[in-house]
Amino acid sequence: MSSSRRLVNAVVMGQTQGFINLPEAVLENSLKLARDFYRGAVESDFSECVETYSLPPWLTQGAEDWIPSVEHMGFERTKSGGEIVATAGVDQHIDGAHGYVLLIVLHNDGLKFKQGRASHAHKAGEWYIFNDRENHGVKEVRGEGAYIGWALPLQLKNNKMK
Repeated sequence: MSSSRRLVNAVVMGQTQGFINLPEAVLENSLKLARDFYRGAVESDFSECVETYSLPPWLTQGAEDWIPSVEHMGFERTKSGGEIVATAGVDQHIDGAHGYVLLIVLHNDGLKFKQGRASHAHKAGEWYIFNDRENHGVKEVRGEGAYIGWALPLQLKNNKMK
């Protein structure tokens, strides 16, 4: 078994792997996005479980200085810059679009991400890896609540999977 595979197997999908002190502008704009997203979800009667957004300059400017390295865990980022994902809660599901994903939590009103045995209400600045080709979901909260994250697709290090 390769050393990359052993490292990947040691990662608990959905479990917090670290914390980033996000820039104040990222926190402020993420809060605004969360409020706008939730307001739109209410207006559409929550017809869309997950919304995606392209990456705005307030997130990407200077981000290479604080995006965590995942190479020691057997992963590397793909060429894709990813996307912002927002939800007010979504049942367990499988997307299958990317496989492994680095998720940097930008805002969370207490919603719990769950994959496998890991279930956690991540805070802004926490980051984790999950596999969108396996069951995962986000449990809603009572009242108004949104979960906003930056999803960056990953691949196994030294294995250029598409």
